[in-house]
Amino acid sequence: MDKKILTVVMVLLLVFWVIGCTSGVTPRSYETPTRTLSPPSEPVNLSASAVSQSTVMIRWLDNSNNEDGFRIYRGNSLVGTLGANFQSYQDKGLQQGTTYHYAVKAYNQAGESQAATCSVSTPAPPSAPTNLITVTISQDAATLSWTDNSDNEEGFKIYRDSNLVANVSVNVITYEDTGLQAATDYRYLVKAYNEIGETQSSLCVVKTLNPPITVRLDRIGVYDNGEYWLRGECGEVYVYVVVSDGKKTTERMRFPQQEGQYYELKKNETVDIGTAIFSTGEVGDRLTITVIGYECDGGAFEQLVYDALGAAVTGGGGGLLDLFGISLGGLIGKFFGSEDDWLGSYEGTWNSSKRWGIGKYADIACQEEDGALGLRVWFTIK
Repeated sequence: MDKKILTVVMVLLLVFWVIGCTSGVTPRSYETPTRTLSPPSEPVNLSASAVSQSTVMIRWLDNSNNEDGFRIYRGNSLVGTLGANFQSYQDKGLQQGTTYHYAVKAYNQAGESQAATCSVSTPAPPSAPTNLITVTISQDAATLSWTDNSDNEEGFKIYRDSNLVANVSVNVITYEDTGLQAATDYRYLVKAYNEIGETQSSLCVVKTLNPPITVRLDRIGVYDNGEYWLRGECGEVYVYVVVSDGKKTTERMRFPQQEGQYYELKKNETVDIGTAIFSTGEVGDRLTITVIGYECDGGAFEQLVYDALGAAVTGGGGGLLDLFGISLGGLIGKFFGSEDDWLGSYEGTWNSSKRWGIGKYADIACQEEDGALGLRVWFTIK
């Protein structure tokens, strides 16, 4: 055989052998590896805070790189689903003053992560204070006390007659309200409060004490009433005074104080007295002042007037005039048998609405039975 042909045949045989040995074999370097998907890692640093009485904000840190999203559970109920990389959720429509338990889980196609958990309570208004009372009362101040029934108040607001007068701190249970008017009714409310709202106590009505009262007799005088002065130019004048406030009554006071002494006064002449005739630390509900003036004619009947006033003082009841059911002039005339020597009388009654007559009373015209003016009196109530 020709050498050239033989060489060609041998080359072809070698090629076919190589091809046959390698046919159907895939090199290891071209193989595709198999991957297994795992659930994501659980969120960390989960926390929840109430932003209102019906809304809670939940926050966490994303601790995985393969989650499809996050699922939020309230108790055993799924309340929200978020996408990947979210790190907060707002839960709304909740009840105030309620504790809620939350769980957050990351998830993907392989499943859910372990749960991150936390709890939070929604806020509520504080419980209303109770037992609002007044501890002390004076003419110009009242101290209030109440029971604190809440553990979430920011403080207490004190209202007087619907007006806010003070704001005190948490856990305070007393307050002194000063600068009040004597013998005045005030209505108080105490409200516990926080950022959610207020809750109020029941109404407490307080009446401040009546004020202290002092009555001073300043001066005594007589009018020129046209009568004949038996002692010539001067009359021998004496005066009886009784003051009562319904609780306390002055004994019948005579001016001059010693029986048998007199002021020798000309017509329209006065004499200074300047003596306190009544004083009390808390006046009663009424104040009555009664004055009787007399010009002595030398008769022996002064003791009868003294006794008549004594009966009026110890008899109680209303004023001296009402006590006997007759006028004061008739009373004096009854005991003296003559009205010629009577210089006049005065009786005034005041109560809280008239401030017990507080003020200065100058030149009071005390009337006689026929309406003529006889006695003149000056006094001050303060």
